[in-house]
Amino acid sequence: MKTNLTVETIRVALLYRGKFLVLQKDVNSKNPSAIEFPGGKIKQTNNKPSLLKDQKNAVITEVEEETKIDVKNLKIEKVEEYEIFFEVIKYNVKKQYKRLVHLFLINIPNREKITVKVNQTKNEKGESEDKHTDFKWISPDELIESCTKLTINQTTGERFYSLSRNSRRIKKLLQIINYSKPKKQNCMENEIRVNLASEDDWQDYKKMRLAAITSKDAKMFGFNLKKEMEMSEEDWRELSRGNKFVVLAWCGTESIGVGFANENAEKNYWWFRSGYVFDEYQRKGIGRRIFKSRLEEVKKRGGKKIRLGLNGCNDRSYNLAQSYGFKKICKWEQLKIYSFRNLISIFFYHIMELDL
Repeated sequence: MKTNLTVETIRVALLYRGKFLVLQKDVNSKNPSAIEFPGGKIKQTNNKPSLLKDQKNAVITEVEEETKIDVKNLKIEKVEEYEIFFEVIKYNVKKQYKRLVHLFLINIPNREKITVKVNQTKNEKGESEDKHTDFKWISPDELIESCTKLTINQTTGERFYSLSRNSRRIKKLLQIINYSKPKKQNCMENEIRVNLASEDDWQDYKKMRLAAITSKDAKMFGFNLKKEMEMSEEDWRELSRGNKFVVLAWCGTESIGVGFANENAEKNYWWFRSGYVFDEYQRKGIGRRIFKSRLEEVKKRGGKKIRLGLNGCNDRSYNLAQSYGFKKICKWEQLKIYSFRNLISIFFYHIMELDL
């Protein structure tokens, strides 16, 4: 049996000194550890559609309950409204909900002194009603990243967009505040530097590595996302010490490409770990330069043999390695199948080797 219900809610983007307030949901909520704008349900009479005054009253009430910020004397500007759909199964009854979300913007004057308190509203049993455990102020760039970049959920261990669906419609919001995306540094090919990274560059090669394994090409890389997200500063620095090294490509002060290598001393060969270049800098020979730089560094260190592993779909990297003399040492190895997508797109894995 299906019952179609419509629930109206409000979400409030509080902008203060150039940053938005987001609240973090607790680990027992339906979307644990996600962030969202303050908000909640609108009280409706006999299921009638809400009026603008009802929505604004809900804004004032929900913001005060969830953050202890008084906004009744501030300008409350409606941005847009949109629908999201979800299903709930309870007592073997599947209910389809249509949630109508009204998004509002409140620009808090810089002169105001703001103190945010979360998890203050309790029900009759003394339990939290809003299910928020923390808050933070994030920039427009961070807001965009939270709904466009996959990251690891520290509670579930799964990849997710940290900004909840109910708060993810931000295009018009950013237009209203006249946000413009910072321009990336542009470099001509002869202005791009490729060199050996020091351990003090750990934040740059961490950024590149995590960008690679959360990108649209993530299936090309061997990785344990949760493990790498939890690596400490010392763990990242270790990748540039002893029998390990990292090569970085730079456009000005911005890192745009990376390649890792480490020695397997016991088996007497070096292993090339994944290389990655930002999309906008691909097909400019940067990946080849990173590859060549790793080869030269292994030679300087007296290496006699290099091996690498490639996803069977990664033709560009396969052809690149082959152009430097790498040969397949086994035709294929079947990988552990961890998803249906993996079965279809990652069935073969190439091991290649080069004698120096």
